Amino acid sequence: PPGGWREFPLAEQAGVRPAEVELLLTLPDPAELATITAEVVAPGGAALGGAELGLWHEERAAWRGFVSGEDGRLVAQGLPSGHVELELRHPRHPWLRLGTHALAEGETLALGRLEFALSGTLSVRLAGARAEELGGLTTLLTDSGGRESGVLRLEGDELASGAIAVGRHSLRVGADGFLQVQRELDVRPGVEEFLELRLERCGMRTVRILLPAGTPPPAWVAG
Repeated sequence: PPGGWREFPLAEQAGVRPAEVELLLTLPDPAELATITAEVVAPGGAALGGAELGLWHEERAAWRGFVSGEDGRLVAQGLPSGHVELELRHPRHPWLRLGTHALAEGETLALGRLEFALSGTLSVRLAGARAEELGGLTTLLTDSGGRESGVLRLEGDELASGAIAVGRHSLRVGADGFLQVQRELDVRPGVEEFLELRLERCGMRTVRILLPAGTPPPAWVAG
């Protein structure tokens, strides 16, 4: 089916090298491939296009994505059998995790109606560091289960999130030369939560490493 990198290849052969012998690729019988269907809707029930069903295939160790149409209908075709972990994402809504499913050959897995939950957002104002020191800033936002629950983007001295699921979350912020800061917060539906974090500088020390004469320095030192 069309879709470029989003789809699984019809055939794949690792370790191919130039040779005089022809390479034989055997395509699977379409009847052996599985399908996943779903109807994606926004909070309140309106059809939602542009939602991506992320699929991690455990046996193939491959990640693929399938996008819903404007009518909210989502069809993922040409799937090899095996165990798949599913996650539904949309820029305006919090991630929806759908768990792990076993796909049998030729099976159609009907997920039914998938409705995104209500969400909130988060804004964080940073203090204690100059703008040029924030280039290496790292952030991690996790839910009560310890899984990543959102992405924050740096704009000047502020962090802004997309949609975040309602509930308890933990935010970790760090940068080179600064202590890591962690805050717990509760996200409420339709509310933009505000935090102000002050980054504290950590102690720094110069270390001199003496190597035996004639010993080349390790790559991590030379770099």
